[in-house]
Amino acid sequence: MHFGELIRRVGLLTLTGILVFLLGGCTFVIKETFTRGLQDRTGAEQLDDARIDVVFTEKINRINTDLIYDVFIDVWKGRVMLTGVVDDPRMISTLSRLAGEDVQTRAVYNEIQVVPRKEKGDLENTLSPLQKLSDLFLELNVKTRLFSDEKVKSINYHLRSVLNRVYVIGRSESTEERRRVLRLIRETQGVKSLKEFIEIAPPARINSTAGLTRN
Repeated sequence: MHFGELIRRVGLLTLTGILVFLLGGCTFVIKETFTRGLQDRTGAEQLDDARIDVVFTEKINRINTDLIYDVFIDVWKGRVMLTGVVDDPRMISTLSRLAGEDVQTRAVYNEIQVVPRKEKGDLENTLSPLQKLSDLFLELNVKTRLFSDEKVKSINYHLRSVLNRVYVIGRSESTEERRRVLRLIRETQGVKSLKEFIEIAPPARINSTAGLTRN
C-alpha cells in the first residue's frame, strides 16, 4: 500500500472515531436525528435533496475517488452549496457544472477553495488530518451554539467549516432569527470568516376570518 494511502486511511478512521466519540453523548445529535420531520422541508423535498447529493457524489467519485474526502455538498430545497478544497483550479468549474446538471437544482453556490499542490505533500486528500479535526471541532461548536439557543430552529441549517471558514445554507423563520444565527456563528471561537446562503421564510398567511366577531 502506498504510504500516502495508508496515512489517509488511518487519518480518516481516527477522525471518524474521535468524532463519533465526541458526538455520542451530545443532546443536539439526538435532536437532529429525530426531528427531521420538523424541518421547513416536506418529506418529498428532503428526498429530492438527498437524491441530488447522491447523484453528485457518484459523479465526482467517477472523476477521482479522492475528491470524496475533500469536496462537500449540502442541499436545501434544491439550492446546492459546494465547499471543500481542490489542488486544481480547473476542477472548480467542473464541479459547478456537475451540480447544476440536475433538473432539481435551483442554484449552485460554489465556495470550493484552491490549495496549492505543493501543500498537499504525500497525502491523497488535500487537507491534513489535523486540519480536518480542527474543522470538525469547529462545526461541532457552532452546531451546539445554534441548538442551545431556543430562538433558533437549528435543524433548518446545514453548515461546513473548511480551513476554519464557515459556510451555512438553510432557512430562517424570520429576519431576526437569521441575524441571530449569523451572530452566534461569528462569535464562535476559531471562526475566521462566514459565508451564508440563508433564505427567509415568507410571512405566514393571515387567516381570512381574522378580526371578525361573532354575535
